[in-house]
Amino acid sequence: MNMFDTSMSSSQLGKRRRLSYGIYQPTSRDRVLNDLPDHLIYEIFLRSSAESLLRLKSVCKAWYSLIKDRNFAKLHYDHNKTKKQSIGIIFISRREYISQYDLTIVNNLWEYEEVHLQELKLTVGTEEIVKMTSCNGLVFFHTEFPLLIWNPITRESVELPPRRMDGDSKMATACGIGYHAANNEYRVVQLL
Repeated sequence: MNMFDTSMSSSQLGKRRRLSYGIYQPTSRDRVLNDLPDHLIYEIFLRSSAESLLRLKSVCKAWYSLIKDRNFAKLHYDHNKTKKQSIGIIFISRREYISQYDLTIVNNLWEYEEVHLQELKLTVGTEEIVKMTSCNGLVFFHTEFPLLIWNPITRESVELPPRRMDGDSKMATACGIGYHAANNEYRVVQLL
């Protein structure tokens, strides 16, 4: 049989055949995931860990779009926030003479994860304490400049515009992050 023959029976199409050129046709077992209804995939993803979703978004464009969707992210967070949560402490330290920060995320007393972040552009000294607040899993760093919002799961960060100061005032200001449920938006607030 010629490997380019298009007159194969349906039973022949379903069998996995490794040809001399390394080309194979997937079996029905290989196609199971493609045959799952979209609502089942959605439910499976809602119940998956954030770390799993980070890996799954690189599988195909459809999954990437679903996982990056703002509404899905909110539903995933709401679904998973009812689960038993751990302590969640972040330690940050700057490496001397280079613009790299080491974050140690402590999820409980027995597990921790070290994250090396070159892309976080924090302006802090090696001994300075960085003020942080969080909201719905997002971490807001209060530094002189720039202000950053960081998602520890996706490792993505957003740099905010500089704080607006009143005239020549060097008075310390307080900043925080919150979620506005009516608009489905996050807001950064500055108190003068």
